[in-house]
Amino acid sequence: MSNLILTLIDLHIPELLLISSLVLILLDYFLPIDFLAFLGYISFSLGMFFYAPFGVLYSLIFSIVVALVLFMLHAVWWGKYLSNIHSYKVLLEEPEG
Repeated sequence: MSNLILTLIDLHIPELLLISSLVLILLDYFLPIDFLAFLGYISFSLGMFFYAPFGVLYSLIFSIVVALVLFMLHAVWWGKYLSNIHSYKVLLEEPEG
């Protein structure tokens, strides 16, 4: 198992996961769906799996905890800032009357 992890690290998979997570979260800023942010959080937690200084089991637990914390932060705080496109819909609607 550790040979597979070392091979993935040599192929720069952790860096690609972290970069893709940032791209997905930035895309979610411009699109009105939260699915991209959730994929970005999962990608970030998978990238953290490779950078955690623990064994395989503890790194897996650490990455699950990181993903859960990111999901909770999104539900409590980031969700209203990342999905800002909804505020533009209000500005573009025609006034009634």
